[in-house]
Amino acid sequence: MIRIDTLSHILLYCAAIIGYLPLAPYLHRLPAIALPAAILAAVIAGSKGLFLKERPALLLATGLFLYYALQFNRHNIAIPAANLLASLQIIRLVGEKSARNILQSITLALFCLAASTLFDLSPRFVIYLLLLLLIFTVSLVLLTFQSAAPGFRPDRRELRSIIAIALLQPLTALPLIFVLFFILPRTQLPLWSGISMVGGDRPGISDSVQPGDKSSVSTSGATLLRVEMPKIGVEDLYWRAMVLNTPEGGRWVRREPPGSASVSAPPGRAVRQSIYLEANRNRYLPALDLPQSISGTRSEPSADRLYTPSRSTSGRLSYTALSRTAAVLVEKSINRKFYTTLPANLPDGLKRISAQAATAGTDRERLQLVEDAFRKLGLAYSATDLPTGDRALEKFLFVTRKGHCELFATAFVAALRGAGVPARLVGGYFGGDYNELAGYYAIAEERAHLWTEVWLAGEGWLRVDPSRFARNFGEARQQRKSTLLHRLQLTADTLSYYWNRVVITYDLESQFEVARAAGERLRGLRQGRPNYGQLVKAGAAILLLTAGLLFWRRTRQSPEERLLTGLARVLRSSYGIDLSPTTGLHKTIENIDNPALHEFVAIYTGAVYRDRALTAAEVARLKSLLQELRIRK
Repeated sequence: MIRIDTLSHILLYCAAIIGYLPLAPYLHRLPAIALPAAILAAVIAGSKGLFLKERPALLLATGLFLYYALQFNRHNIAIPAANLLASLQIIRLVGEKSARNILQSITLALFCLAASTLFDLSPRFVIYLLLLLLIFTVSLVLLTFQSAAPGFRPDRRELRSIIAIALLQPLTALPLIFVLFFILPRTQLPLWSGISMVGGDRPGISDSVQPGDKSSVSTSGATLLRVEMPKIGVEDLYWRAMVLNTPEGGRWVRREPPGSASVSAPPGRAVRQSIYLEANRNRYLPALDLPQSISGTRSEPSADRLYTPSRSTSGRLSYTALSRTAAVLVEKSINRKFYTTLPANLPDGLKRISAQAATAGTDRERLQLVEDAFRKLGLAYSATDLPTGDRALEKFLFVTRKGHCELFATAFVAALRGAGVPARLVGGYFGGDYNELAGYYAIAEERAHLWTEVWLAGEGWLRVDPSRFARNFGEARQQRKSTLLHRLQLTADTLSYYWNRVVITYDLESQFEVARAAGERLRGLRQGRPNYGQLVKAGAAILLLTAGLLFWRRTRQSPEERLLTGLARVLRSSYGIDLSPTTGLHKTIENIDNPALHEFVAIYTGAVYRDRALTAAEVARLKSLLQELRIRK
């Protein structure tokens, strides 16, 4: 048998570890190392009765509070708060292990877990939270026993009863928590959006492109957005997120485009998407090309069909988009000078391509000549060993003949503009892994892509992807094969998807949608005729469930408990006596002249009052006596 205070200490260390794990990646080096060291020191020193005294602990806590308080400012709140909580937990762990201090340490573990949500709120948070809540409730019950009897050593049966009682409290509250989550009002903005100021580079589409600035591109498989929609052909999986229209030195940047445009809708497919966007650096809302409208978040479309959110997209976001896969952005006239401005330092070979294309009579013919020239170059698509420096385009086109989409697109736009054809760059993503389990596309960072749009009089802005001129584009950008590992990754991504949908992006608008759908179903039930077959089946299911619960309740009782319950019924029905927890059985029946009753009590108390279980023979005899007492009633 284990001492009750030893159990409390074990639960304390478990709680400290659970609170530490999700917060550890964001702590400074010293508290990140000191907290697990404090747990180990507490285990070793606790067996020897060594601990940090209250006064030194108070002084140390005050000093740490002042140290981190000086680091607080409007741009740096989360990190000092997290490190302060971890430091206070360290002090408490190496301090005295009184009941009050143990509760404080477990509470600090809960605060540490809460602090981790300032940086990230993943599905693992629910697991950590449930474990901490269970530890907290069990510890409360154990500490109650510890305060009354410090040396108490519960046996296995008593310990099982204590833990069962403790676990019953949070488990009975779960249904209420579930209901309240869906009905309580909440803000449209994330609670921590103005508090969490975590540094570091975020994935997403850059605001500018400079060919030759890197020798390789990201191949990260981290999912940036999930799009719930029907599965469509891969040739239509272009996700529009940025338009770059102005050369500035060696870079391409975005300037607000002149004029306005409308979306034409030739025969094509209208696709509605529910988009769940991860935290990223995109200034605009990605959607399937070409988006017609976006709802679910306030946004304004630009002339080149980019949607700017009215609030920052630094956190996770959900919205709905309506796109047409074969639509064209139409402008009756454009500022040709704006869309034919050339970048500096173009290679001579590229200028020759432009000059040859400029001899054609129409923009359509010039586009065709530039496309033919790029196909004849024999270019290859690659994400590594890319040409860099000021002569990157020249090396790409005429030396290595190997490059990424940025080199393909910037060279192609420059060639078209040199021939007098208006063109611009469009950034976003291409392709995606379709998750059959949940019906959505997962678009990872490695799907980032750059293509072009070319304006032709009478037609509008046409999408042309010059990367497709590469001889190996199909193999380089093909969809992932459905391997076992890939299916496991999709399963894990499905859990993240539902977490984002049900928890992270569940806001007031989602609540109204749930209420509206429930109201429609209810009206449908009222208008339709009752299905008596289904009602009978539902009634039978309820009866079976009730019978199952009663059977489970009966079988989970020990034989002693069932026999005592039977005795209580006999006493109540035959003699009008209710068993009292403060009155012994012998005292209760002393004035009743019934040998069978006295024999029953003698056998029962001879075992239970001596803290031993009834034998099989005793159980059989007591059941026989109960049956005799019921017959004589």
